[in-house]
Amino acid sequence: METLINPLQNQVLLELRFGYTSNQFYDLMTSIGGIGITYYKVYVLFIDILYPIIYCISYSLLLSLFFRNSFSRNHYFQLFNVFPFLIGFADVFENISIGYLLFAFPAQNLFMVKLASSFSLLKWGFTMYNILLMLTGLFAWGFRTLLKARK
Repeated sequence: METLINPLQNQVLLELRFGYTSNQFYDLMTSIGGIGITYYKVYVLFIDILYPIIYCISYSLLLSLFFRNSFSRNHYFQLFNVFPFLIGFADVFENISIGYLLFAFPAQNLFMVKLASSFSLLKWGFTMYNILLMLTGLFAWGFRTLLKARK
């Protein structure tokens, strides 16, 4: 009954890790069992596909707002508002890779695990860079506002 209520049995989802090894992947699959893998397939291929769409658009709009109010129209920072879509592409490809591995389980494909883990690392690396871009835009906007108020 516990596996029906908590199919991941308090395991950390792969998408929330900063990369993972083949052993970690296959240990997780073994520990959650068949019902957990079924739930995980639904999550990865249907639910988790929505998140990249939502946060790509949100991040892109925020960056556009910050950079539009911080820099001139022809400043190269205006081009960075498309950067969040790299995060989304990495996330979607990670989900597709994990989905493939889940359908292939119990067969092991070490290359696909490395590929999925690489997409995970790209996603988190791009996310950190995106946070830096947002902070840059926000601070530049605040600095520009202070300079205007001073005049």
